[in-house]
Amino acid sequence: MKTPSRLLVIAILVLALFAAFGCRAKRVPEPSFKSPQIMAECVMFRYCTPNATSASVIGTFNSWRPTGESEMKKSESGIWEVCIRLGPGTYEYLFLVDGAKRVWDPKNPERISDRSDGHHSVITVGRY
Repeated sequence: MKTPSRLLVIAILVLALFAAFGCRAKRVPEPSFKSPQIMAECVMFRYCTPNATSASVIGTFNSWRPTGESEMKKSESGIWEVCIRLGPGTYEYLFLVDGAKRVWDPKNPERISDRSDGHHSVITVGRY
């Protein structure tokens, strides 16, 4: 049996890599949405993390603990969202992903230092 040529081996490897990773290599634009968004009676928080199994909003308004009210629901497009009624004031918050990972809101440029190496997102709510 003849040994395959080096060029043939490289071609097979390139085709195999393209088949395995070709779709993932394409840059898919992130869905357009706003977060946080002050609605008529609540504040809508949204976070795009399609592979997560759970997501919540934690912050100064719920003592940094997830509650039923702060549990986010996943849309078909992979955007997690929840609308929380907050009284007037300024609040710090993060997204809690899969019960462990704390993430600031990438759609909200308003941030404050968390007194360590990170940041918390900030929202100020007036009257609805």
